[in-house]
Amino acid sequence: MKQYGFSLIELMISVAVVGILAAVAYPSYQDSVNKSRRADAHDSLLRLHLAQEKLRGNCRFYAGVIDTVGTTNTCAASAALTKVVGSTASNEGNYTVAVSNEGTATYTLTATATGAQASDTACAKIILEVTNTDPDGNKTGKTSANATSDVCW
Repeated sequence: MKQYGFSLIELMISVAVVGILAAVAYPSYQDSVNKSRRADAHDSLLRLHLAQEKLRGNCRFYAGVIDTVGTTNTCAASAALTKVVGSTASNEGNYTVAVSNEGTATYTLTATATGAQASDTACAKIILEVTNTDPDGNKTGKTSANATSDVCW
């Protein structure tokens, strides 16, 4: 009499192989998802960068406040009081954005991971630092995830 089917040992070996493959593949999958969500931060940072540059054409300095309800940029007596129209949350809500170190020739935009993206410890903060100290108006930018790495861009 012929028997059909799998023995318990064969079934357990198959389950173990699938488990090992899943354990290897899942972290790689999570890394890919985190990398794709970083594009959300890049988009937000670059939009604010463009808004800051437009504002500087009128105000002679960069803004220190992101105006989330306004429709036009507002020049004030100082960079710390000047408002640039933008959003403090990224389009998909994976990052919050803040401006700091503002002045006549420099500013820093920082996107901080929130929600599900907070598990991306390698790029918990993505920084766009702009310095405009060249007399010819050339800008230099430092883009880094942390003090030692540029992998987040």
